[in-house]
Amino acid sequence: RQGMSKTVSDSDSQDIILVSEEVPCNLCGATDPRRLFTEHYSLGDSTACLGVNRCIHCGLVYVSPRLTPTSTRLVYEHDAVETISHNYCWNSGEDVSRFGPLLRRLADVAPEGRFLDIGCGGGHLLPEANRPGRRAVFGREPVAAAAEQAAAHPRATVHPAPLARPA
Repeated sequence: RQGMSKTVSDSDSQDIILVSEEVPCNLCGATDPRRLFTEHYSLGDSTACLGVNRCIHCGLVYVSPRLTPTSTRLVYEHDAVETISHNYCWNSGEDVSRFGPLLRRLADVAPEGRFLDIGCGGGHLLPEANRPGRRAVFGREPVAAAAEQAAAHPRATVHPAPLARPA
């Protein structure tokens, strides 16, 4: 299933439509997860619904619906200063308080195990996610400069992961 948001225009007057897609569990392929909570991602006036789920078969916590590869590329290409992605990737400084609500929700539903942040930006969430009960914290990031910045965090392993062009 796919869901679309409203169409908006960015500063280049191009229409942007964020599209989300339902995906199976990344580990076992099951398609009947338990929804833990829902987040809304915005780029300008366009919004997509993202669901955080726990697989009832293998226990993996994963996102579905998630942004499609094309929408993910739009976020990286057209992200503006006021979006959460820009602030997460580049404007962190020492203030990590913005991660509190997300980390509290995750701790309630997935208090232990490994933590993987795909699209980790500058990696500011990674050391914060490394809490008691976490065996390891990992990040993957397609933007080389952000991956290099994320790799500087001492309590996480970060791997660059270029985005593949959608077919």
